[in-house]
Amino acid sequence: MTDPTDISFEEGMARLDSIVRQIEGGEVPIAQSIELVAEGKALERSLREYLDHCQAELARAETEDGPARFRVVGTSRVEPGVPSV
Repeated sequence: MTDPTDISFEEGMARLDSIVRQIEGGEVPIAQSIELVAEGKALERSLREYLDHCQAELARAETEDGPARFRVVGTSRVEPGVPSV
């Protein structure tokens, strides 16, 4: 069983996809299917927690009143009927 805390989000998603394909393939013995389901549930929980953390970070960034990280140096405006470059 893969420890879900030792892999990246992308690796976790790939492993979860592999688990689903193995179980849906129907050629895995029942005992191994049970182990795969348990591993998949642990991965799903870890991946969901990671996404929840990312969502909270994005929400915090959207409401943060800290110093601007970027400076706008120009503007671009598209006039009706004038092709944009």
